[in-house]
Amino acid sequence: MTPTPRPPQSPSPEGGFVLVGIVMFTLALTILALSLLSLGSYEAQLAIRTQHEQAAFYAAVGGLERAKFALIRGDSLASVKRYLPIQGVTYARAMQAADSTGKVKWNPDSLITIRVLGIDGPARKLLEAKFRPIPGIGLYKHLYTSSGGVTVKPAPGTADTVRWSRTDLTGSVWQNSPDTTWSKRAKVGSHSVYRIGNVPQPSLDQFFTDHSTTAEPVIPGNSHNYQLDADKTAPNSWKYFKTPDGTFTQYGGSLNGYTLDDTTNKVEGGTPQIRVSGKSVWMFEHGVRFEEQLVVQATTSTDTPAVVIAAKKSPDGVGIWFRGAISDNGGGSYCAVVLVSDGKVIISHDTGSVDNSLLPYLTVYASEIEVRGPLPNSHNPPTNYLSHDHLLSAGEDSDPQGVIDHMALIGLLPSVSSNGGSFTFVSNSWREIASSSGN
Repeated sequence: MTPTPRPPQSPSPEGGFVLVGIVMFTLALTILALSLLSLGSYEAQLAIRTQHEQAAFYAAVGGLERAKFALIRGDSLASVKRYLPIQGVTYARAMQAADSTGKVKWNPDSLITIRVLGIDGPARKLLEAKFRPIPGIGLYKHLYTSSGGVTVKPAPGTADTVRWSRTDLTGSVWQNSPDTTWSKRAKVGSHSVYRIGNVPQPSLDQFFTDHSTTAEPVIPGNSHNYQLDADKTAPNSWKYFKTPDGTFTQYGGSLNGYTLDDTTNKVEGGTPQIRVSGKSVWMFEHGVRFEEQLVVQATTSTDTPAVVIAAKKSPDGVGIWFRGAISDNGGGSYCAVVLVSDGKVIISHDTGSVDNSLLPYLTVYASEIEVRGPLPNSHNPPTNYLSHDHLLSAGEDSDPQGVIDHMALIGLLPSVSSNGGSFTFVSNSWREIASSSGN
């Protein structure tokens, strides 16, 4: 029996749908994989960009704090522009009527606007905030600043007051002692008691810890002359010097408990001199004393010279004692002189062969300050005085190139963090602005 053949069957449409589904599923997976890869790359770029923006933001925030610190230490609006960090903060402004020029107006009603640009990679963050200045007093912008008081002495061992009129003081004084009778004894001039109270006790411990180990030794040699050449190898430089305890020569050295007691009765050699170039700091662990008048000679030609003599107190409580006074060299160029001690500073005409002294720019910061002019005699003309000047308009205090501002910013002045001023934030004044609008 012959079987009956089956009729031919047409292809099933379901097989085509499966193939199309597989192709579409594969395509979807490919697109998803590509999307995930692209998303991962985008997220990585976003993370890097966010990291740069956060770093720039924090740099700008830190720049605002640094600007406040610079304003307090430098006491000038231009201080915010000086010595900016090499990385992070590249631009800073302080506006108080004028734009980053002039002294800070320490008046609570005169707000300061600070604007700082922080940069990290391609990110730029420009922040601005307003602050209210709280008045403070600078320690080094007066003739005398004393955590104790000031004394103008008469002739030694007598009640003779003639030396009072030979003591010529020009400048303002800030002291803690309420006794201001000295101001009526000194020669009538432009000196004034600027303020009573709130003078911090001078502290040199941290300053000496930071700098004495690296300071260049200055040891008495075969004369009474001392070289403080801060810019000998590079113009406009500064340097720390020190005279170590225990050094001694026939011209001077450690004696009577002082690190340096330059007594010319040992070997006659004329008046001692210090030759200053650049900005120099001379440190003494246990005080310094000169019998003859110390002459300060400026030798620099490229920068405003200044010398800081910083001395811790000796066993008798005196940090700096110029028994024959201290004076400039009488030439057309003079050196700014800053004396700092946690003990007493005495400047008098008691010994030595010179009965006249003049310092065109002097600032003294000490626990106590004592001065005494020369005694008139047949060899002492009536024009001879002990003259200390710190004019209210002194160029050394001016902005933007004031010597005191500069030395404060680079750390050459002890206890400068006690300058006094501070800032309070003005509510709702903080803002971030387009970085392109700040330059």
